[in-house]
Amino acid sequence: MKQEGVECNEITCSSLISAMANAAGGSQWERALQLFEQMKQGGVEPNDRTYSSLISAMANAAGGSQWERALQLFDEMKQEGVECDEIMYSSLISAMAKAPGGSQWERALQLFDEMKQEGVEPNDR
Repeated sequence: MKQEGVECNEITCSSLISAMANAAGGSQWERALQLFEQMKQGGVEPNDRTYSSLISAMANAAGGSQWERALQLFDEMKQEGVECDEIMYSSLISAMAKAPGGSQWERALQLFDEMKQEGVEPNDR
């Protein structure tokens, strides 16, 4: 996009990151992170959709290998003042379930409790 003179805004970048999270053949989480960093360097502020898509990309990484990175992004997002929704929490809990060597179920329960304390209602999707 940039090579062709097209700038990425938060909607376009978030959509691209979402596409990378759900790519055929597995999450393209590395490319999603690169785009996320380029976005921030270019002065585009990530929003809740951006973070949600990026956390999904981490949750969908092969073998659950990026569950810790998903938590780091979640912490960064909260520090930036971005609100969490049920989709974001669900993606995080999914990342905990897929962690290599066995699920991080205790951390998943902590996230669920945090979600309830924040007043975020789980949905049935």
